[in-house]
Amino acid sequence: MKKIIVTVAFLALAACHSSPYDGVNGKLETKPPSQNSGKPGGFTCNMPPALDVAEGTSQSLGLGCQVPSGTPVVTYQNLPSFVTPDASKPGTLNIAPQVGDGEDPSNPTVTVKRYDITVVLTSSDSSVAESTQDLAIYVHHQDGSVTVTGLDSQPDIYEGQTYTANITVSSPDFPQGPFYLSGVNMPAGATISSTSNPNQFTITYAPSFTTVRLGNSSTSSCSDPTNDNNVACIITNWTLNVTDPRGGLATTSTNWYVYDVRQNPIVVSPDSVSATLPEAQFYVEVEDPNGEVTPQVTAVTPDAGTVNVTAADKNAPAPSQLPYTMMYIDWSGLNKSSSGQQTLSIQSCVNGSDGTMSQCVTTPVNVTFK
Repeated sequence: MKKIIVTVAFLALAACHSSPYDGVNGKLETKPPSQNSGKPGGFTCNMPPALDVAEGTSQSLGLGCQVPSGTPVVTYQNLPSFVTPDASKPGTLNIAPQVGDGEDPSNPTVTVKRYDITVVLTSSDSSVAESTQDLAIYVHHQDGSVTVTGLDSQPDIYEGQTYTANITVSSPDFPQGPFYLSGVNMPAGATISSTSNPNQFTITYAPSFTTVRLGNSSTSSCSDPTNDNNVACIITNWTLNVTDPRGGLATTSTNWYVYDVRQNPIVVSPDSVSATLPEAQFYVEVEDPNGEVTPQVTAVTPDAGTVNVTAADKNAPAPSQLPYTMMYIDWSGLNKSSSGQQTLSIQSCVNGSDGTMSQCVTTPVNVTFK
């Protein structure tokens, strides 16, 4: 009667355990572990049918093996490399799975891997195997963090120049990637490019001279680190997202400071002006190449005679698409001694971000008098 009760108790224990890993949701599908196939008669190991462990951890499992006579002799079949018998404690296994032991290299969605071990129990009184028992070890993968370096937290970027960031991505789970990079709120025109190295990427941004617009609600006033002057700027906070094949995510944020770079106004005049003494009349246009403000004409100085500057009338030539000032020049009061080439100097400026005149330049306009 005792023998029957022991057998029923063992079967009840086996029925209580079922593998939760069914081949879905990142689990590696395998058959459930087989149970004790040994002969009755006191050859037993008080061990669980399954054990859950995590990568990067270690533990010892005492099998609790007993034999009716002599000393238990325990041997193993199909031991994985991370499971070793404890030489100082017979019948004890040291289990220490390493990073990667819980993964399937052919399927990155697998996050739990099963290893089946067979425990063979004999006695020092007899070399005949009296008990075999299976142990299933489920190793759970611990996601290694994706790391991202190379993105400056607050770079200084100037209109008309190209900013480049060299990004390095690494992951212990996927040393060679592939990695997927994307930007959230990244400035328009900025690009992310891959390289021949799967861990290296390049972010490039080349803001045009019209990126920072004076007077726009998005424009701030910043101290230019090159000269400590306050200039117009745009501050953009955006986030770089990097994912690995399993969906592991790393994020890093940056504040891009884009500074306004003022260009000198451009005086557009006829390629050549010819006039008959004592007077010359023509149009001159002054443009802002940044396309932001209307340039101001601050001085018109002739070599001789007098100059009268008025606003352009309806007969003026069609202006450019840039902000401009069109002027009608009436240069008079010259005598015969002014015959030949004379120079008219036009000084023009643009309004700086602080409301004052800046970028003032003087441009000569040559007129040939006959």
